[in-house]
Amino acid sequence: MRLAVRHQHQAEEGGPYPLLLPGDRPGQRVGTTTLSRRTDEHLNEPDLSLVCFRLAPGEGLELRFEAETAPTFAREAPPASLELARVVEEAAAALRERGWPHDAASGVPGAPSLLLVLAVSEALTRAGRPASVVLGHVLREGARPHAWVLLEREGLELDPWFYLQTREHPTLWLGWGLAPAPEDYLGGHEGHRIAWGRAPLPADRLPCPDEQARTEAALFFWPDLNHPLSGLAQPDGRSRLQVTPAGTHARLRELAALSRGLTFLALLLVALGFLAPGGWTWVAYLTYATLLAGLQGPALVKLAERPQARRHALEALLFHAALVAIFAGADTVLPQTLYVLTWIYNRLEPFLRRSGQRSGGG
Repeated sequence: MRLAVRHQHQAEEGGPYPLLLPGDRPGQRVGTTTLSRRTDEHLNEPDLSLVCFRLAPGEGLELRFEAETAPTFAREAPPASLELARVVEEAAAALRERGWPHDAASGVPGAPSLLLVLAVSEALTRAGRPASVVLGHVLREGARPHAWVLLEREGLELDPWFYLQTREHPTLWLGWGLAPAPEDYLGGHEGHRIAWGRAPLPADRLPCPDEQARTEAALFFWPDLNHPLSGLAQPDGRSRLQVTPAGTHARLRELAALSRGLTFLALLLVALGFLAPGGWTWVAYLTYATLLAGLQGPALVKLAERPQARRHALEALLFHAALVAIFAGADTVLPQTLYVLTWIYNRLEPFLRRSGQRSGGG
């Protein structure tokens, strides 16, 4: 895939601008990197490449590079995985008592994952397992700022945010042909992300030091946002990461999206009585189903193999059973009814479970 970071300094401002440069690491291979101008200073450390530019008011710069990503899930559970899960759950529970993620992270991209990661890395370090924060983007529906944890001694990467998310929403990655289990995120990640580097760093160690914050530890975060540890800054809109997918999988996803639109148009016309079932509407659905089976079939099988996720796999199958019944003109609404009931149950069950846990705890 091709990626580009474009930054435009505000007209009324000048001064230093730090930028993390991505490098090769497990699950990530970075090709030729080009910058639109020479750097003023450069800091190189393991898993960290940070450059600085002294920009005049209104001046801009651009970073371009190509990257290949891959999953890093371990074949076996990482050492003391139950302990890692406990640390994540305790940190999340403590944050929820303070309004996380909605109140504390309102309007700040990536802040929920960052707040959780800071709490988890601090708890692990206190327990004798040194951990640092990894800053990056998840390449899902564009590029979203994200943070996870590097366990320095083990060399493992732990993603607390997606550990919790995949436990609540097993089909979260199904659209990308993936079905990671929550436990996978205790020692790896799904490979749909770019890591920029580790943080935080004392400001006096950064290239192009800011005269107003020489000693403040800071997360010089993603290309589109800086996070000082003293508070979560709102995005200023001056920098953006743009991602251009490439490869066979990306083209298949584009074709599947096109055929999905055509299928749902056909579904609407049939449901409203403007078209009779069959004919080109049937061909449109079969094309969509074939593409989808190639993209999501293996992941759906993995979901069905996990007892806690089988009802979500059943929901996906019932959805297609309902479509088949409509396009085939079947004289029954049983598949549609079962799909709707399963859809409702799958979304109510986590809420009901959490309510029961709170009532039991009280």
